[in-house]
Amino acid sequence: MSQVKSYIHDIVRRARVPMEPTDHVVDWMDQPRRHKVYPGRVRLDLAAGDGPAGRTLEQTLVEGPAEERPFTLDLLGRLLWNSYAVTGRRLAIHRNDDVPAQPTYTRATWSRATAGGGGLYPLEVYWAAGPSAGVLPGLYNYTSAHHGLTRIAVGDVTGRVRDALPPGHEQTDQFLLITVKFWKNAFKYNSFCQHVVQTDVGTLLGSWRLWGAGHGLPVAPAFWFDEPCLDDLLGIDGMAESVFAVVPLPWVRAAGGAQETSAGIFRGPIDNVDAERSRTVESFESVEAIQREMLAITTPPDPVAELPAPRRGVPGAPGVPLPPPTRLDVPVSRALHQRRSSFGRFDASTPLSQADLHGLLRAGVHGARSLDVEGRSPQPLLGQTVFVNHVEDLDPGVYDYDPEDRVLRPTYLGEVGGFCQRNYFLTNYNLEQAAVVHVVRSPVTAVIDALGPRGYRLLNASLGAMSQHVYTAAAALGLGCGAALGFDNVSFAEVMGTASLEGSDDDEWPLLIHMLGHEVRPGAELWARLPAREALTEELR
Repeated sequence: MSQVKSYIHDIVRRARVPMEPTDHVVDWMDQPRRHKVYPGRVRLDLAAGDGPAGRTLEQTLVEGPAEERPFTLDLLGRLLWNSYAVTGRRLAIHRNDDVPAQPTYTRATWSRATAGGGGLYPLEVYWAAGPSAGVLPGLYNYTSAHHGLTRIAVGDVTGRVRDALPPGHEQTDQFLLITVKFWKNAFKYNSFCQHVVQTDVGTLLGSWRLWGAGHGLPVAPAFWFDEPCLDDLLGIDGMAESVFAVVPLPWVRAAGGAQETSAGIFRGPIDNVDAERSRTVESFESVEAIQREMLAITTPPDPVAELPAPRRGVPGAPGVPLPPPTRLDVPVSRALHQRRSSFGRFDASTPLSQADLHGLLRAGVHGARSLDVEGRSPQPLLGQTVFVNHVEDLDPGVYDYDPEDRVLRPTYLGEVGGFCQRNYFLTNYNLEQAAVVHVVRSPVTAVIDALGPRGYRLLNASLGAMSQHVYTAAAALGLGCGAALGFDNVSFAEVMGTASLEGSDDDEWPLLIHMLGHEVRPGAELWARLPAREALTEELR
């Protein structure tokens, strides 16, 4: 059995058989920074804010991407601002256990447009800027806390990036590289880290796809490439930090050319050492075992005609037709920035409408399809099941969503709120108060068999992209949303009839749940927005 298959086996059964190490204690006083720090390096400010009016979420999902146009430095800055920049501070009364500490500066909750697993942000974004960028060619690290670019190398490295990718990217000399710095997540989640961070990659890409589609900017990530080559280019140790996705950017070639040739080709090596805050940095066997297997894969798998598709419902089960989904007539950027986790603020006294439920499920379908890359995912890898508590004119129970027929197909009718609460790990949500518990499932083993071990990254990235789409749709509808990986996968799978503890290769496993519904109104909450700098600095030019 591959390391990935063994890891997945342990992940979905961890509520029954705890994963090692079972004695790990989180040292919050020694946690790493949420962003990299490079003392003494040049940092360049970026444009912020939404810029030219983008389309609504409804237009983006239904009509598809706007007419494509190339990136500019201004648009790159706004893409990053509307996805991964620290844009505000939130204080609220809710059921998460960090409420007493939030008023203190050291434990403040800083908000971003993109969701993060456990509120952590282990990703780093690098820009490989070629001669057409209009700035000094080189490598830049995106400093999310300051919304700027820290230059870590001068010279054109984009030829080496292209060499590491499959053919087809010869027309651009601009690339975004998403890396995962494992310790930024593993300090809290230890061996569970690999599962969480792959989902984090998807939430960021989901934000880029949403905002980019609303502004006509293509975002087509690559997941298969020569990873050791790119890690070496960035000057990072692939067992501590590694490239998980690459996004080629079509670019407007800058006028003039004084800076286009002055830097030359960078030959390396790159000194990419940031200031680590943690005094003690640990490694975990399963995290490293998965990473070693991933690093050994440098070429895409053979094309597959068809990937395993999740079920659309129990054969023969009647369908409950859903009304047309509620329109999401909110600008994409506003919905992204209004996204937040509900943390137990659900109120069952107001049931969810079927039209709103359909709007959320439709957004989930678009999210699942948003990362289809290189023709390798002709249909979604993810299916959706809802555990219904409080939906207008819909009996409580368990329903599979059939996106082709736009119906719910019941698999069980009866009260389900108590079951959901008993099989959720934490105390920050009352799942009985949520209108629905939305379960995302996938034939995980069959996907890995079809795509190889790195298909696990694509699958989990699709999971994260779906979550970001559902979160954003909930914000547009004025609904509460919360995502969780901490639940008894086996119990949910057995109730849905998709898998069992014994397991088989064609099982579908629940991987993520969303709690969705109306919230208590009014709720005590403060949202302090950070100002968006609208002008580029002369230094960047």
